[in-house]
Amino acid sequence: MGLCKIVEIDQEKCVNCHACIASCPIKYCFEAENNKLKVNDDLCIGCGKCYFACKHDAIRYVDDFDVLLDSINRGEKVCMIVSPSVIIDFHEDYKNLLNWLKTTWVLSGLFDESLGAELIFNKYVHYIKKTGTVPLITQHCPAVLEFIRCNYPDLVEFIAPFHSPALVLATYIREVLNFDGIITFLGSCFAKRREFRDPDTSGLIQYNITLRSLKKYLNNQKVDLRTYKEGTFDLIPAERGTVFCKPGGFANLAKRSYPTMKIHHYEGGILYGRYFRDLKQNIDNEFKNLPLIIDALNCEGGCFRGPGIVVQPTIEELNYFIDQKESEGINHYQDKAKAQKAFDQFLIKHKNLDLTRVFFSESAQAISTLKNDRLKKEYLRCNKTEPQDFLNCPSCGYGSCQRFATAMYYGLNNQYNCRHYLETSLRRTLNETNNISGDIAHTINQMEATTRAIMELADKARKSFLQIHNHTEFIKELNTNLKNEADEFEPIVNAISEISVQVNLLSLNAAIEASRAGEAGKGFAVVSNEIRKLADKTKEETEKIIPITQAISENVVDMHNRNDQLSQETREYSDAIETLHKSIKEVNEAIQNLTLTTEKLASFKK
Repeated sequence: MGLCKIVEIDQEKCVNCHACIASCPIKYCFEAENNKLKVNDDLCIGCGKCYFACKHDAIRYVDDFDVLLDSINRGEKVCMIVSPSVIIDFHEDYKNLLNWLKTTWVLSGLFDESLGAELIFNKYVHYIKKTGTVPLITQHCPAVLEFIRCNYPDLVEFIAPFHSPALVLATYIREVLNFDGIITFLGSCFAKRREFRDPDTSGLIQYNITLRSLKKYLNNQKVDLRTYKEGTFDLIPAERGTVFCKPGGFANLAKRSYPTMKIHHYEGGILYGRYFRDLKQNIDNEFKNLPLIIDALNCEGGCFRGPGIVVQPTIEELNYFIDQKESEGINHYQDKAKAQKAFDQFLIKHKNLDLTRVFFSESAQAISTLKNDRLKKEYLRCNKTEPQDFLNCPSCGYGSCQRFATAMYYGLNNQYNCRHYLETSLRRTLNETNNISGDIAHTINQMEATTRAIMELADKARKSFLQIHNHTEFIKELNTNLKNEADEFEPIVNAISEISVQVNLLSLNAAIEASRAGEAGKGFAVVSNEIRKLADKTKEETEKIIPITQAISENVVDMHNRNDQLSQETREYSDAIETLHKSIKEVNEAIQNLTLTTEKLASFKK
């Protein structure tokens, strides 16, 4: 179908809380996708209930305010039809608003929707007298109208075959005033946008703007309406039709000329819950005591409580504003017969105006809640097999397992938004987790024992390497002392060698002196010769000692270097084992924490 948007969902703000589904009379116009919702425009009736239900600012309404401003800024011809609900947002300043609209936006005309209601009511009465068709369902509420067309197409023939009050005026503006510009509607209804774009209405009205958008604009522009004079509507004023869109508004109209006419009025949830279902049953059963007219309104409180209104007055405040508006109309004419005559003459004067509406465009086929026997597969997907599994709780937004399963059947939702499915899945997961936690606990105990053994071995190795390191340090110190002593031995050997050289020289000198002494020095010569032999022997032995001392010194240096290397390696091994010991200790602490976690996990099941 491709119907125009009335509301849309901001996917970034949507939290899948299901409040919109719970408030929606249709239910099946929402589609769950990736835990976010989107609106099926062809099934949405534009009632606006989801807009107020959403507490996350994820749903925004769609009207034509911005495109209207563009048209005005371009200097295009624009006229406006205003809903009686304007009094709720602007109170006694609403007449000042009329003047502001005419002078600021330079409107080509300003018309009261109420006059359309006065005119069309007469058409209703004449149609009933002529055709005998009863009951006649009023069709000035497009949300109710779309609900009937979509969900109860057999009742379409009982919808009054005339335009709504707004479109009645639009027809007059087009055909009598020959206006070829843009007609816009100002009111409290989101769904009017859908009505004006329906092929049945022939594009009579182009734009629907809400009081909410206008009031926001005036606030942003800091407009003080009290600085403007009071304005008036074009054409003749309405009488009690000025409040036709309140609950019982058409019955109120009938009191003027047909005080005994049987007119019933209904608004809000009862229409979508059971009234039209019951009405179809009454008509099928040829129930004889039906009303002549059924005045059906989407909003509880009528258009004066529409979603496009900012101010939400108390019940007594609302009644006061409505009574005040009605009194204005009644006081203008002062006599009800005079008022009726004015409207009759208006219709006679323009009797060639075609105010009929033929419902030839098709609406999307509504999704009907399926029977339980067709939903068994969907119930199984939600783990529902026993009577106690069907909670019919409001958590999914549908209010019944049957409706939720129907939404799943048509691919509009999934089991993850079902409370019972989540609970049973969680219990199953907890059971599996409990078994896993038992296995983990057993493994942890084994790991704990193993790590304790490793820690003990590592501690022993650490201590052993520490002792080895201490021994190597002690040997290193001994080697250092030995090297120092070996180094001290070399100068002693050198000194002995020098002494033996000197003794050898002395013995040589003594031998020379003994030979000079002749016979007297022979004994001394023998002694000096022995001394020389002893010196030679000493030199010979010292020369043997020198390479030995050098070798000892070199070996001591080599041993010292090797000992340094061994000391360094034992220190590194000791540090490594120390690090390993700390790491194993940390692992053991982590295992103990994991043990506590598994114990908590196991306790969830309890």
